[in-house]
Amino acid sequence: PIIRVGRDGRTDAVTLALQPQGSEATWLWVIRARVGNEWATDIIPGMQRSYTIPPIAGVASPNAIAVSAIDRSGNASAQVIYGLNPPR
Repeated sequence: PIIRVGRDGRTDAVTLALQPQGSEATWLWVIRARVGNEWATDIIPGMQRSYTIPPIAGVASPNAIAVSAIDRSGNASAQVIYGLNPPR
């Protein structure tokens, strides 16, 4: 997949724009966010093209995001990994 990552200046939420690649339809997106050495995973419908990771009070913001596209047969694309700078 192709992902564009941003950060909301007011809320400090991490925003993702998700775009499939290739001819195979995306059935699901697997979105993983790393905070420190811990990963949290969320699975969303393939038709969804945006996703927001809200900030959690008292917890650091993600320092990396990994996204994979899953087709209807359960085949996963290679992960796209994006490193994030900590918020200012």
